[in-house]
Amino acid sequence: MRKVMLAGFLAFAYVLPESAGAAELKQETTEAFNQYVRITEDRMTEGMREGRTFLWVDTFPELQRDKLYTQLRQGNIVIEQLETLENEKPIRVPNGLIHHWIAVGFVPGVTLRQVLALMQDYDHHEGIYKPDVLRSRLLNADGNCFKIYLRLHQKAILTAVFNAEFDVFYFPLAILLHANCRVGKPGSIGRTGKTHRQRSWLSVAAE
Repeated sequence: MRKVMLAGFLAFAYVLPESAGAAELKQETTEAFNQYVRITEDRMTEGMREGRTFLWVDTFPELQRDKLYTQLRQGNIVIEQLETLENEKPIRVPNGLIHHWIAVGFVPGVTLRQVLALMQDYDHHEGIYKPDVLRSRLLNADGNCFKIYLRLHQKAILTAVFNAEFDVFYFPLAILLHANCRVGKPGSIGRTGKTHRQRSWLSVAAE
């Protein structure tokens, strides 16, 4: 039985509190986020083309890499905040913030085929990932391209419900997901809310 390593990257932009009254991200905020995504993806593509290490964990020096692999094999999830720089400087985002994170997990006793089958079973994600996923539906599938709908639920101090449509593209070595999410209060989904832009990358590798 093979073992699978999952590395999920997430970058999203949202409006700052002082501009939160707006229903949509401002154009300059969206353009800055698109620039951040473009630079990030260009570097990922360049690294894969030049044959660099595929998994984020393998980019570290040996001692740190071995420590991370030990944590992962013990069942821990490794989470780190990332930042893409342009000309060694932070990318300015007017009227918004970009959060860029990576989470890595180790899944023993499964094959890559099993992982992909579970991930692509979009009509049943609400049962697999409840209570975080309230509703899931496959909207369209064309080869390695999928369009899906998820209603996401998150409860901390306040309850947040997200209606999100994801365009999902599968590649031989990695999975790239792009999502535009409309956020609203419970009971008002589809009528009110703020928009944030999200881009996710998921790398899957089998030992």
